[in-house]
Amino acid sequence: MKKACKSKETATRKSGSQEKQSSGRQTRSKRKITDADIVKFLSAKSKDDLVTTIMQVCRGDAKLRQTYVDRIMLETGDHAAMIREAQKELRSVTSEEAWYNSWEGHGSLPDYTRLRSQLRSLVDAEQFDAVIELGQELIERGMQQAEQSQDEGETSGEIMSTLSIVAEAIVPCSMTDVDRILFVIDSFMQDGYDLCDSFSHVLDRRYTKSAWADVAEKLKSRLPSHGTGKKDGATADFTRSYQRERLSGWIIEALESSDDEEAATDFCIEQATKAGTYQRAVDRLIAFKRYDEAKELASQGLENTAPTYAGLINRLQDSLATIAARSKDHSVAAAIAAERFVRHPAVSSLQDLLKVAKKAKCEAATKTVAMNFLETGKRPEFAEASKTRANKTKKAKPQADHWPFPAPPRANDSNSLPDHGHAQKTRPHFDVLIQLSIKQRDPESVLRWYDELQAFGVRNRFQLNRFATEVADAASSTHLDRAVELYCTEADRLAAETNTKLYPQSVSLLKKARNVLKSQNREHEFEVILTTFHDRHHRKRRLVELLRSLRGQPIVSKRPGNK
Repeated sequence: MKKACKSKETATRKSGSQEKQSSGRQTRSKRKITDADIVKFLSAKSKDDLVTTIMQVCRGDAKLRQTYVDRIMLETGDHAAMIREAQKELRSVTSEEAWYNSWEGHGSLPDYTRLRSQLRSLVDAEQFDAVIELGQELIERGMQQAEQSQDEGETSGEIMSTLSIVAEAIVPCSMTDVDRILFVIDSFMQDGYDLCDSFSHVLDRRYTKSAWADVAEKLKSRLPSHGTGKKDGATADFTRSYQRERLSGWIIEALESSDDEEAATDFCIEQATKAGTYQRAVDRLIAFKRYDEAKELASQGLENTAPTYAGLINRLQDSLATIAARSKDHSVAAAIAAERFVRHPAVSSLQDLLKVAKKAKCEAATKTVAMNFLETGKRPEFAEASKTRANKTKKAKPQADHWPFPAPPRANDSNSLPDHGHAQKTRPHFDVLIQLSIKQRDPESVLRWYDELQAFGVRNRFQLNRFATEVADAASSTHLDRAVELYCTEADRLAAETNTKLYPQSVSLLKKARNVLKSQNREHEFEVILTTFHDRHHRKRRLVELLRSLRGQPIVSKRPGNK
């Protein structure tokens, strides 16, 4: 017994000792190693041991080794070697494939850390010209990499951050002011991703007028001798035209910075005829109140702009309207608005037309013609200029199919413009009339035009269905029975789609019908409607469950065993 007890005590002591050792190990493993611990550890090493330790780490860590290589070249003043290493790193990192899958959380993104460190060292060593040369190569190769990258902007961010170091070398480098400005402009011209934004401060500096004039002349020499007019825009090289326009913009800015506004304006006019950039020149002439020249150039632009450039044509027309308005002639703006209203009939385009017609003092006549167009679909004609003047003096009664103003200035072959509105020019625009009546809160007209739309024979049932609820809403306060009929018909149509996602909309329409009847104390009629609706769609379980809410019942009924 005594031996057994001793052995038991011995085992207990061993077990306790093991637990203490285990606890001690756990305690030590939780201890955090600080920088001070590392310093103490390294300080205790001899010089040879330190060298051995660092070399072992360098052999296993290529980036750390590169750091020491860069540091050695920097401290020994071997700038040529630093530049070669930076160029080698630049070409390596810009040739890497850049992609990232955000859904799976992995990818391959280029790391510009070392290149930034190298460029920073070169800037600190005042090797500014070398940094500029590296920056030029980085812009070219970096743009290609950014264009081909498939990430969420990480690569562009890396390049932008690296170019911000290049920006620090632009001002102190050995380039002349003219070359310095051209370097920044060329960078911006090449940059399609705003990666060179950090270069902007260079152009904000003060330069002599002669420097800007020299910049303008050098940029002019880069313009191609042939034009890129918009007459054959369908086959024109868009990229070449865009680059020419950007270059022209920089030339204008350089001329303005040299305080030669006249030369800048003349250049705008010259490029308008050569490159088709009429709007820029017209805007400039209007800004300088040279209205006659602006009008002539805008008219010339309309003649030489292909119909496919609808946006350019609209802007030139608007400019002519602005010029005419300077002399209190608002008929040009009214004619332009009328043509656009006919091309795209809508409540908004009608409102725009009437607003301008009011300024032209022909709002009533214009409204008569516009409403006649909506009701018949027949395209109105424009009045002849001579007859318009005669009507003003005689105060003749306006015709319902003729606008009370002459035709607007148009581009050549404007009749060949794609015009979907004119394809059905004899078809009334009941949809616009319905929307207009709703806006005017005229339920009688809303129902009348809706009935006309139904009677006319709508090819697209969707066009009719999309108005049913709006028409019912508009008529619910004055034509109760008609509103209830429309609500229930549309609710039945949606239920017949057998699409569970449409069932809530169907029930919502029935609720609207119930509310209309409830306002007249006719709720008993809704019970009949609901019963008929339920019997027609009783096989649609989800719909039936939703219908319970209309009777104040829970959507899901309690079943035996449910609490």
